[in-house]
Amino acid sequence: VFANFVTNNEAVLDGTASLDLTSVIIRERGDANADKSITPADMIAVRNAYYGDAPLLCRPAADCNADENITPADMICIRNIYYAP
Repeated sequence: VFANFVTNNEAVLDGTASLDLTSVIIRERGDANADKSITPADMIAVRNAYYGDAPLLCRPAADCNADENITPADMICIRNIYYAP
């Protein structure tokens, strides 16, 4: 079962048991800049989107805490993933 993942076309996969993976790219929540890794650069992408209306490549991936809003809380969520032991 997929959890905490979204596709490039912004479909949320949480709870999905199966999926035709040949037609989608899966992004992990928190990968705000869609580079396939969660780093401080993702926090910057969320900050720029929140404070400066910068575009996001995959909005659901930037919504790290899955509350359907892009806010500074997503930056904290990304930080927690990046610095998790």
